[in-house]
Amino acid sequence: MNKTSDYIEYDVALSPATHGVWNVEGNERVWRLAIACPDAVGISVRFDAYRLPKGAEVYIWNAD
Repeated sequence: MNKTSDYIEYDVALSPATHGVWNVEGNERVWRLAIACPDAVGISVRFDAYRLPKGAEVYIWNAD
């Protein structure tokens, strides 16, 4: 955990192999992962090292 004057940063290691849920929708495999941050006024997501196959897409949205 790193703390600055305005935010707290947590290093986490999340992987489709060990976290989230895989589903098949039509002809596509979809991976979903919920991130909960109770009492947070904001959240940011930073990707460090990842590879997406050609044609793959990433979407991030809130539960609302």
